[in-house]
Amino acid sequence: MSWNGGPGLPAAVLFGPPAAGKSTQARLIAERFGLERVSTGNLIRAEILAGTALGRSLEGDITAGRYAPDETAAELVARRLAAIEESRGAVFEGYPRTAIQAEQALKLFEKLGFRVVAVELRIAYNELQQRILGRRECASCSAVYNVDLNPPKRSETCDACGAGLVARPEDRVEVIAKRLRVYEQQTLPVCEVFRRRGLRIHPVEGGGAPEQVSARLFALVEAS
Repeated sequence: MSWNGGPGLPAAVLFGPPAAGKSTQARLIAERFGLERVSTGNLIRAEILAGTALGRSLEGDITAGRYAPDETAAELVARRLAAIEESRGAVFEGYPRTAIQAEQALKLFEKLGFRVVAVELRIAYNELQQRILGRRECASCSAVYNVDLNPPKRSETCDACGAGLVARPEDRVEVIAKRLRVYEQQTLPVCEVFRRRGLRIHPVEGGGAPEQVSARLFALVEAS
């Protein structure tokens, strides 16, 4: 299904705390509307997995639950967008994550002619904690699963490529509270930047089964 809203290429921007379901919903939105998926987390983990100098410099930050530097995030996103077909829009997860990144992102979106719909996934803390501790990621293709809510067909094995699943190094009890504080302190101000630029942040309940959440998001995107 194509996105047939107003003028400009579509850009869906998903906000939300860790494990709110951004990865899952970004993938579903991309598939439903034919958009490219842009995830700073995946881009950073790819650099780390490849053992690049940039990946080595970022590994400590990610393991400790810190965000990548603003300029680094902007560089990775710009590089990813340069590879996207000109006729396609994108869905963003994990970007922008700070007020500075928000200003950079909006300038880039304007330059590329993107028509933005912004969504904040909201979810209770107890469910967030359960999701984070149960999350597993494919070591090869970065597909995301949850041992309780979205398990793979074969235990600890990726449905998509057959590689093994691992827990992210930042998905630990001692890191969860810190990551939520970072989200509140750094990412929530991003919403204020968007609002000052005249963009509405649409709140969406992120609890429950993924298909229930995606139904809410699809309806919102289709109406935009």
